[in-house]
Amino acid sequence: MCYYCGSANQSSIAMANPPPSPSIEEKYKYINNQHLIITNAICQLQEQLRDSDVAELLITAGSVSARLSRPELSLNINTADKRGCAIEAINFKEYESKDRDIILGVLNYLSSVHEHPVFFDIGSNEGIYSIAALRANSKFRVHCFEPVPDTATCLRSNLALNGVCVEKLNQLAISSETGQAEFNFVPEITGSSSFKDTLNHPSAIKIVVDTMTLDDYFKFSSEIPHFVKIDVEGSELNVLEGWSGLTDLICKPLLFVEILRKWTRVYGYGANSVFQKIVDMGYSGYVCCEVDSLRECNCITDETQETNFLFVPSCFDDVQLDLLKASIKSLKNSGGIHS
Repeated sequence: MCYYCGSANQSSIAMANPPPSPSIEEKYKYINNQHLIITNAICQLQEQLRDSDVAELLITAGSVSARLSRPELSLNINTADKRGCAIEAINFKEYESKDRDIILGVLNYLSSVHEHPVFFDIGSNEGIYSIAALRANSKFRVHCFEPVPDTATCLRSNLALNGVCVEKLNQLAISSETGQAEFNFVPEITGSSSFKDTLNHPSAIKIVVDTMTLDDYFKFSSEIPHFVKIDVEGSELNVLEGWSGLTDLICKPLLFVEILRKWTRVYGYGANSVFQKIVDMGYSGYVCCEVDSLRECNCITDETQETNFLFVPSCFDDVQLDLLKASIKSLKNSGGIHS
């Protein structure tokens, strides 16, 4: 293709009347126009990246990826997704800072107290936290759960991009029943995909996904997690209802659960019912706090501003809790998990 006039390159084919070459004026008009377009795009991207957690963008003819400084990893960018992890980090200078600090802090803590910590990432999406765990400590045993085929493909590509492997990548949704169910996939905001149409987004499409309870999953997996992240856009109660065995566990895992009132209402229950169900299973709730890294929280009310909660087993003693808090605080100050 001729970049000046847009005509196909036919130099290898005999032509009776070859097209005229562009004039000098046309050539320099094209060069000036391209310079303006390219430099404006580069300058805009540089400004967007300034003071953000995205340290570098790699653009090729076939893909775009971002290297993040916090956490230290790379992610492929799905340009169709308006709220992908890297895009969020560019738009808002960081990616979900409060839940990031808690999750990475817990992973940091687990690395210090377990030789082979086990992490269940329920609602893995692009895999940012699974990858962060494995890049910091290759001894992590990570189980990912992501039901949407397109998103699971993205997750696999991100794992490959970072050169890490999970123990098990499960293309299914953890729920209250094992089987199949209708699921709302939102291509333009993949992280908001859910069993219910929470967004009423025009790009949403209905698909059928495999589902499994955690009780059934443990029939196939002997590994009991030390930490479970549950980010399922309103379906948290379904996850818990399918995990009756949690109550009987002597060594219960730490739980990170995103609970939004606006999403739980779509599912027909209150946010505090999720919170209290976890507490009744033998947990204390905490939220992110600037002063002491974690602050105890007893319930969710209409005045509660936090939406991300860390649930600590009641069997945790003061020494363990202090170590956990110190690990989260250290993570905040250092910017990364300690390997």
